[in-house]
Amino acid sequence: MKKFILYFACITFQIVANGNVFAQKVISEGKLVYEITFPDMELDSKMAAMLPTESVVYFNEKFSRTESSMGMGMSSAAIVDKKTGHTTTLMDMMGTKSAIVTTDEMLADAKKKSELEKVQVTVTDEVKEIAGYTCKKAILNDGSGTSFEVYFTDKISSYAQMSTEWKDLNGCPLEFSIDQAGMKMRLVAKSVTAEKVSEDLFKIPADYKIMSQEEMMKLFGGESKGE
Repeated sequence: MKKFILYFACITFQIVANGNVFAQKVISEGKLVYEITFPDMELDSKMAAMLPTESVVYFNEKFSRTESSMGMGMSSAAIVDKKTGHTTTLMDMMGTKSAIVTTDEMLADAKKKSELEKVQVTVTDEVKEIAGYTCKKAILNDGSGTSFEVYFTDKISSYAQMSTEWKDLNGCPLEFSIDQAGMKMRLVAKSVTAEKVSEDLFKIPADYKIMSQEEMMKLFGGESKGE
């Protein structure tokens, strides 16, 4: 169970770390809701009840917050600060509330990895209508022979996700897949709403304990990379 909780936290962060979210009117503040499915996976009822079914992104021109919930009252959220590039991960595990803020060292490591694993983006002529937006299809190749498809729009303008692997996409992904540790997760936007977003969503709540990544791993029975 503890390893599954840690894996769920990684999934939430991976949603954030894999892209750069930037009627066809351009909007810069609002709410984006993804439906999550797990194609090609055989899930029993217990596992299915634990996995998230949607991810919600709140964004403006300065911050974003990507959150997901799972069974047994567990949830996580990742807040990105455009100015500093730092990500704050909030975890609520059955009442145990913790927050991790990325360090400058972690950001430097992520940047170095992104530079080493240059992703080639090829935009095609294929289009698809998703959540009211005409999206272009792009094929991303990580240089190792692994490629995947993403549908994106340039009509959503905000820093809703970290610019790492998808920094050259130049748009907001509205349909894409994540393959993490053998678990494939597909996200498709089902709604995009232009609305005022409370600044409180981008702050660490008072009842959350700030801790390091190592402390978080130990709390949930995992091992840090340095161990």
